[in-house]
Amino acid sequence: MQYTFGIDIGATTAKLGLFQLKSNSPAISGTNPDQDHSCTLLEHTTVETEGMTDPDELFPHLGLSMHVMLKSHGLSPENLAGVGIGVPGAVTDHSTVNQCVNLGWGVTDIGRSFQMITGISNIKVENDANLAALGEMWQGGGQGSFSQVFVSIGTGVGAGIVYDGKIINGAHGAAGEIGHLKVFDGWGEKCSCGGTGCLEQRVASAGIVRRAMELLKEYPQSSDILRRMAYDRLTAKDVFDAARDGDRLAAHVRKETGFYIGKALSYVSCVYDPEVYVIGGGISLAGEPLLKEIEEGFRQNAFHASVDTRFALAQLGGLAGMYGAAKVVL
Repeated sequence: MQYTFGIDIGATTAKLGLFQLKSNSPAISGTNPDQDHSCTLLEHTTVETEGMTDPDELFPHLGLSMHVMLKSHGLSPENLAGVGIGVPGAVTDHSTVNQCVNLGWGVTDIGRSFQMITGISNIKVENDANLAALGEMWQGGGQGSFSQVFVSIGTGVGAGIVYDGKIINGAHGAAGEIGHLKVFDGWGEKCSCGGTGCLEQRVASAGIVRRAMELLKEYPQSSDILRRMAYDRLTAKDVFDAARDGDRLAAHVRKETGFYIGKALSYVSCVYDPEVYVIGGGISLAGEPLLKEIEEGFRQNAFHASVDTRFALAQLGGLAGMYGAAKVVL
């Protein structure tokens, strides 16, 4: 029996999970390498990272947590197939991150440093969003598929692309930056990327709130719920909760949001054509109604050959990156 560790390092905490692996029979795995192993999450914990701007300060804490978890299950590092690590930054050679701005790290060879601390040789480091995509394909909403795009919508909009069990990063690490597709011609406001007309400006959290406030000022009588809220405290969750409760204006904003996400993904399908889009991030908590509207926007704009592409909600939540980190070493 083999085991892996998946570690997902974020700006406030790092999630660590110890996974037990089970090899599947050829009848179960078929030709999909993601199904060669199933797993059981034996235990997971968190380590605080906030304020640890020196990675060499954090890594011993992670190593100690791993040691304690292994010991509690009667295991040692020799039982591990490897350790996968996700970080919020662009990664080269499965080891070195080219800065983690949110963590205050410069260029860091994480794989080498962690190997020196733990003595474990098989350590692979990847971008955290890409590992979330891999985790959802392995054990989440994309399970059983061969090709997948995992779309994360929250403060920003991004995607992780997986094909044949492998993450696609692109020549410049920009694969999956779908939040910066120029969907809105003539949109005047500047995006954080410096451009205009980006998808993220309308369908990320701030864009949803901005659109709701625009419509509230123009059509206040079309909302029974949102107009009673304080404008300066309105959130995307408020908008989608109001849509669920029958507010007409909020329902219109949700429908617009889903339409534009779907339209953008129809562009993606003309280039990559995945089997499944898995929708995650905080916005996905709006659930099946939003998913249906994303599908409608997609099907209205998709090339006929890809019009029946499958859509699914993410299933692993905040643990998706940890699952993907455990998978990447196999």
